[in-house]
Amino acid sequence: MEVFGLGDNYNARNLANSSLETERIGLPSFNILYELDESFFQLVLIYETLPSHFPQGRNRSGLELDLETPRFLTDDKTTGERELTEFILRYKRFFEDFEFDFHYSQKYDTAYPLLTIDKPKQISPTVDDLEVRPYYQPVRQTYISLQSEQFEALWKFEFINVDFQGYSAEFFFLPSTLIEVEQIDFKKVSLGYEKAHDYKNNHSATFLVEYTSVLGVT
Repeated sequence: MEVFGLGDNYNARNLANSSLETERIGLPSFNILYELDESFFQLVLIYETLPSHFPQGRNRSGLELDLETPRFLTDDKTTGERELTEFILRYKRFFEDFEFDFHYSQKYDTAYPLLTIDKPKQISPTVDDLEVRPYYQPVRQTYISLQSEQFEALWKFEFINVDFQGYSAEFFFLPSTLIEVEQIDFKKVSLGYEKAHDYKNNHSATFLVEYTSVLGVT
């Protein structure tokens, strides 16, 4: 849950990076933070959403296909200039024995693109003529995290609700079929247990048990 946190999908990512860690691409934004004694409010105003970088055909970590430049959906089967007001609103509070973290965001999604095959320009296209392209669309996300230390162990809970705008994109099937596809709304829940143990020989061990479930899809 530290590596694949449910609330950590606001930034676009460089998925073509060959290192062990996935590089997060910066999110041009204006950040306002208001701190209280045991909590803080945070507002992130986003003025540009950058697309993720996908592995291309020669990169074994991807689909081994050359992907076209991503496009942003502004309506059904329509792309263009992005006029969405994008923001992230966050509230986090620290209690005596647990902490609470809440995010609500409205932005262009760069974590779950629609991967489609564009309608080819050729009358009788071959497989080599097909163009695979990612499409992004507006999404609203609600995220809740609870973390508590009880019985000398750390207990974690995460929940996220991902609500897409519901714009459709066209997907081309050979030889001549054109269908509309949409991204599916879903929820994710993660539970975690972490316990550290020190041994008399100056060694230590950390035990982790984690479970994640995706709800709303088959």
